[in-house]
Amino acid sequence: MMKISYNWLKEYVKIDLSPEELAEKLTKAGVVVEHISPAFEEIKGVVVAEILEIEKHPDADKLSVTKVNNGSEVLQVVCGADNIKVGQKVPLAQIGSVLPGNFKIKKSKIRGVESFGMLCSADELGLELNVEDGILILPKDTPLGLEISEVLDLNDNILLLDLTPNRSDCLSLLGVAKEVAALTGAEFVPPNLYDGKINPSTFSIRIESSECKNYIGGEISNIQVAPSPIWLQIKLLKAGLRPINNVVDITNYVMLEYGQPLHAFDRKKIHTTEIVVKNITEEMEFKTLDEQIRKIPQGTLMITDGINPLAIAGVMGGAESEVDWDTEEIILESAYFQGDAVRRSVKGLNLRTEASARFEKSVAPLYVKGAALRAIKLLVDLCGAKLVGFSEEGDFSYNPLSIEISPQKVKDYLGLTIEKDEIIRILKDLGCNVEGKEPLIVQPPHHRVDLSLEVDLIEEIARIYGYDNIPATLPTVVTTVGKNSYKDKVYTKIKDLLIGYGVNEVITYPFISPDSFVKCNLEPDMAIPLANPLGKENSLMRTSLLPSALNCVSFNINRHNERIQFFELGKVYLGKMPLENLPDERDSLIVILQAESKREHWLTGKERRNDFYTIKGILESLFSLCNIISWEIRKEENVNYHPGRSGAIFIQGEKVGFIGQLHPALMKNWEVEDEIYSLELDLSLIVKHSSEQYNYKSIVKYPVVKRDLAVVVDEDLPANQLIKGIKEISPIISKAEIFDVYQGKGIEEGKKSIAISITLQKNGTLTDEEINFFINKALQSLEEKYNAKLRS
Repeated sequence: MMKISYNWLKEYVKIDLSPEELAEKLTKAGVVVEHISPAFEEIKGVVVAEILEIEKHPDADKLSVTKVNNGSEVLQVVCGADNIKVGQKVPLAQIGSVLPGNFKIKKSKIRGVESFGMLCSADELGLELNVEDGILILPKDTPLGLEISEVLDLNDNILLLDLTPNRSDCLSLLGVAKEVAALTGAEFVPPNLYDGKINPSTFSIRIESSECKNYIGGEISNIQVAPSPIWLQIKLLKAGLRPINNVVDITNYVMLEYGQPLHAFDRKKIHTTEIVVKNITEEMEFKTLDEQIRKIPQGTLMITDGINPLAIAGVMGGAESEVDWDTEEIILESAYFQGDAVRRSVKGLNLRTEASARFEKSVAPLYVKGAALRAIKLLVDLCGAKLVGFSEEGDFSYNPLSIEISPQKVKDYLGLTIEKDEIIRILKDLGCNVEGKEPLIVQPPHHRVDLSLEVDLIEEIARIYGYDNIPATLPTVVTTVGKNSYKDKVYTKIKDLLIGYGVNEVITYPFISPDSFVKCNLEPDMAIPLANPLGKENSLMRTSLLPSALNCVSFNINRHNERIQFFELGKVYLGKMPLENLPDERDSLIVILQAESKREHWLTGKERRNDFYTIKGILESLFSLCNIISWEIRKEENVNYHPGRSGAIFIQGEKVGFIGQLHPALMKNWEVEDEIYSLELDLSLIVKHSSEQYNYKSIVKYPVVKRDLAVVVDEDLPANQLIKGIKEISPIISKAEIFDVYQGKGIEEGKKSIAISITLQKNGTLTDEEINFFINKALQSLEEKYNAKLRS
């Protein structure tokens, strides 16, 4: 953001546009004016008056009775200030005038003496000026009778610019003035510089860091430190800066003009005759101008006198070399510090200033000397100063880039033809040097550090030509019907399915706390830490959705929310530190079901309860939706899951997830007493195995035949292996289902009886011989593969 005074801007560019018209032009050209506001609260009826007489109030020791001339009449005014003298010019609030805060002046009688107005202080005018207490004393040559708003230039508008990071040139009045001149064709008027004789300084400059390109030290004597002239203070207030004294105010004034930060050191507080710019080799403490003692990190670029630190380069000066009311000699600093060095200092100290904001974005290289000469001019004129000498060190050369630009390329990018002469005019109005014929050879002005490519120049041509002048045309391309990718279709189907089952979707942050990793038996060291986390609770990128899900479970249970069942489709981040490549981002799905429910079923009136088969049913529906047929659940140890109520999910031999009841020990870590069932899937693998191709079969007209078979097997044999073995025998066996498992009397110890219902069907009538053949073959297969015995 940059505050621009409309009246101050007009000193450098001769325009007759209103503030609103100017704001519209700038905004349309990409320099956005956020809003326009009055510089100060409106003041009506306050005029310049001269004090003719001062007498003591007959009935009050601390009051005076004055007679003042407002240019048209002499008025009697009672005043309580003690800094007034005969012959002074002061602001007079006449009867009927309105001061800031809607304070209206009326005829009054003070201790029996009539008063026809009020003599005003700076505070009463709403101005935070650095002046002596009491009535505001105006310059002696101020004309009588003029409105104080006109005299002090208070009737002004402030344009607040919302700048993009590349437009560092507009962090100065001259930069904005040049922009306005290019947009309007108005004349640009540069400020006056010091043009007197310049002698070598007794001070030497030594640069010991590549982060400082050049440095100027102006040695100035005969300084008379005092409050700045009112006009200068008013301009600083318009820009949002607080007036301090004439030396500091001048450096700030020139910074606002040129965008080149300056700094003044008290010459007598520097204990050597040299300035050394260097990166400090070890951490140190340093007291800055704001009276704060700061720890300066190793490697920070500092200004020193060869022994003691004087300033943090490009950020803030030190309190020990500060200009004060007793200062008589100064060293004026103007330098070019690399933006990344200042940015590093700002981050390391958590200290951002008006100066650092400009250095971070890069200052104009040729303004280093120009800003110094401008400041010296003001110091001589306003402080009675004398330039002793000038010391320069570093590289002051400027080698502008030469960029080739073709009118044809301009047409290709913008979609319209701009004549070559018009292109040259626009570029020259921007301050570019233009040579050549085809292509044009363009050298951008030094203050436009953002222009380095042909496309940058084309953008500038479009801005100045006017975006409104570029006709709207439809693109000449073949249009196609847009559609979602197959992956997005699968994800949408999965979401719709789960929502249809009454499972709510949640969205959580992808970063979690180290404690959540530990509570879920995950290794925090395997997670990717954030470089700049909001806090410890959000400092690691998650490697699993489980911690985020259990945070949600705990949060809802603690708030007595009933029937917790939700899912999240989000990313997990896998990678080892230090990262050599980008982390592996994987899409994952987690479904969470709470076992207990206090909510009764609407039809039966009984409480509903989720269990392993509830979440397994969701998994079956999900795989059916994705046309995944060949899958199974295998027993596999997982520290976060109940060992007897969980398993790994495999599709065609590839592990894609885990399902089951979460381990009670894990639930204890989260202070959850209820049973929680979870389904975790790697969605990238689900998409890989899913298919859009469906195999349709005609309905068989012939009836099915069912036979039951009970076999005795080892008790640790997974039952699904029996089902798989039976189905592999023949397509005529269309279905095999377990309907009973028994252990006890009549069954050998270490064994179990499993009863299986076998469904047979073919496109024709099954004979008894065929039925017996397949049942016997099923029994034979189970006996050979799993040592199964027919139960007697």
